[in-house]
Amino acid sequence: MTGIPYPFATDKQPGRGLLVSFEGVDGSGKTTNIRRLRAQLRRSGYQVRVFKLPSSAAKQLPAFKDYKRDPLAVEAAGQVDIFAMFLAVAGDRLNTIRTRIQPLLERGYAVIVDRYLYSALCECMVSSNRMTAAQWSVIAGIVAEFPTPHAAFFNRVSFIEARKRILSREAERDDYVDPILFNRRIDAFEILRAHFGGTLVDTALDDHSCFKIITSTIGGSHGVS
Repeated sequence: MTGIPYPFATDKQPGRGLLVSFEGVDGSGKTTNIRRLRAQLRRSGYQVRVFKLPSSAAKQLPAFKDYKRDPLAVEAAGQVDIFAMFLAVAGDRLNTIRTRIQPLLERGYAVIVDRYLYSALCECMVSSNRMTAAQWSVIAGIVAEFPTPHAAFFNRVSFIEARKRILSREAERDDYVDPILFNRRIDAFEILRAHFGGTLVDTALDDHSCFKIITSTIGGSHGVS
């Protein structure tokens, strides 16, 4: 994986309020960072809403369930089309943004999104050998419809540490964590972070240092310190 396969750009501004996104592989510490930021924003006087995308309805799609269970196997077997999957989950995200998130931003809310558009792009990139130029062009057009977050954070974690965190969760204790796919996603997220000007949060650092990166990036212009 050498770079962005198409010149993606998000040119729309989110307007009022504060839009913050968090990306990263499972076990990268997104939930911890989101919880701490939500509390800090509330202390700073914001009304805060957190969205975890895609929606629960999208996650119930048979193709989504099949892909989540074993992405590499179902794609290789032709059971899930990754381009069609992107259209489904990106459309679900865009609908949530336009119908629920943007009205909150216009009212001055701080909105934190767990897995914004970049997570959907990540899955396309780890499967890019199956994508055509025409499909990438369609994807770029959809990307352009998304507002650019005021701050986009990309959490990074090693495979060993993430696997330890995932297996410590009772509900996921028996899950198989594929090291090949995991490391492809790490590489893809780093490429996306650099392309979109996101901020790296290396969760190998202690919690205090990670949170300092987050608050200093959002900064005093949004009344957060």
